[in-house]
Order: sequence, then structure tokens, then C-alpha cells
Amino acid sequence: MAAQVMTAMLELVDDPTRHPRSMTTHFLRSPHAGDLEIHCAIEREGRTVTNVSARAIQDGKLQVLSLAVFG
Repeated sequence: MAAQVMTAMLELVDDPTRHPRSMTTHFLRSPHAGDLEIHCAIEREGRTVTNVSARAIQDGKLQVLSLAVFG
């Protein structure tokens, strides 16, 4: 699941010069097989670093919360 979240974050950042530097993921619930919505947001974008948050939601409940730094 963390790999799916990272893929969504990479698509949002969409900058080949900004590589993932760190990622923190909190698994709040155990997801089941099925659809999963991943919502990402750029929290801050500076000259050299981009901070991104992501939420994975299933059946209307937050399953995963992640923060990542790209630089």
C-alpha cells in the first residue's frame, strides 16, 4: 500500500529532478481487497524541496496517512 501511495505522490510532483528523500506512513486500519482512493496534496513547494501529504481512503474511512519529502 505504501508503494501505491508513493506512486500517486510521484505523479502529483511530476518533476524528474525531485526524488523521494523520506516518507512516513501511518497505517490506521487494515484495508481489504477492493477499491482504494488516494488523495494527495502539495503542502509546500520551495526552491529545492516539495512536501506532499497523502490519504488513502476505503469505504469512506481513512486507512493510511503519509507524508513525504521530495528534493
